[in-house]
Amino acid sequence: FGLTVSRLTRIRFGPIALPPQLRRGQKMELDDELVARVLDWAEMAPSPRRHTRGVPDKHSRKPRMR
Repeated sequence: FGLTVSRLTRIRFGPIALPPQLRRGQKMELDDELVARVLDWAEMAPSPRRHTRGVPDKHSRKPRMR
């Protein structure tokens, strides 16, 4: 086509459409259904969850007492 592009804005990645209110540097957590769709799109199997929300990971550091 021979056109010059001055700026590209990613609005989609596979089956995920980025919401317009999500600005540069921000992040959002994907719900389980969307994660399953992404894994299906990438032809990957889900991995077992290591821990549930609110339960600290056994490898997380505890505060030191002084």
